[in-house]
Amino acid sequence: GFSSRNYYASQGIAACAYLYSYEPYTVVPQEPASFSHWMQELRASLGKAVEAILPEEEAGLLKGILMGDSSGISPELAADFRTVGLSHVLSVSGLHMTTVANLLLASLLALRVPRKGSAAIASAGVLLFMVVADFVPSAARSGIMCLLYLTGTLLSRRADSLNSLGLAVWVLCLASPYAGADVGLLLSYSATLGLILCSNPLTAWLDARVSSFQYGKRLFHAVLFTLPVIALTFRSVSAVGLLANLLALWPTTLLLQLGLGAAFLQLLLPGTLAAMPLAIPAGWLAKLVKAIV
Repeated sequence: GFSSRNYYASQGIAACAYLYSYEPYTVVPQEPASFSHWMQELRASLGKAVEAILPEEEAGLLKGILMGDSSGISPELAADFRTVGLSHVLSVSGLHMTTVANLLLASLLALRVPRKGSAAIASAGVLLFMVVADFVPSAARSGIMCLLYLTGTLLSRRADSLNSLGLAVWVLCLASPYAGADVGLLLSYSATLGLILCSNPLTAWLDARVSSFQYGKRLFHAVLFTLPVIALTFRSVSAVGLLANLLALWPTTLLLQLGLGAAFLQLLLPGTLAAMPLAIPAGWLAKLVKAIV
């Protein structure tokens, strides 16, 4: 089951402390500024950009989906996400990384950038997004797999999904043996493993009984393989999880794409209306996702 001590260890936290009420304290900045400091600054700047282009409620939801920052989401809405089995969209994982990688590749190819050049630039974009996500284990897992795929494009080779998944988890556990205690990584890993294994012809009978279209079957595979982790961790399983994921997948993906573009435009061109063509539909999609949940 879930262990808070192991979870904190997976985040690199060895000890916790608290202050007594009204006790004076001083915050001493780290000198010189570390790489971690710059990462946090970038996350904070991106969060402020989101808050500048969207109303408070929609901005809070977008920050949760975009960066895994749930501080702007009400406890009631966060509980609804857990109840319907959609809490995974509030942690950066494979959906986010593949969306970023595909969006960058499609945009660069549309601008007639050579495929290998597009893959190299998309790799840099994936690394930047991993920084924005603060290298949480689930984001790092999917980021490493995306980088392996893009590296294969650069070398005119095809990355093997199962080997890529194994290598990504091995690298994470090599750097931090407690990474496996992170719930987000367990869910992300299980969903990805389900998608890889259930594409085997031996499971064709399951495909035929789930849906006539491919998206429904892929979602079923992901949900099926995450059920043991969800049951052990949260001691409950959502009966409407598959339906909720089917309804929310496209709006969430579009919200991620539009919100990411709007946030970076606002970050690069503050004080202008450059981000609004993307921010307005992103706000509508945030309302839709909330209504679905």
